[in-house]
Amino acid sequence: MTTVNSSPIGAFSTDLTWDAIDWQSIYKSVRRLHMRFAKATDM
Repeated sequence: MTTVNSSPIGAFSTDLTWDAIDWQSIYKSVRRLHMRFAKATDM
C-alpha cells in the first residue's frame, strides 16, 4: 500500500503560530459579523 504525505484540504500551514495571528483584526471582524447577524435577525 502506498501512502501520500500531503496536508488535508483546507488545513493551515504548520509554519503559522498563535503568536503570529493578528488577534485585534480578528476580534474586529468577528464583532462586525456579529452585528450584521444581529441586525439580520431583527428584521
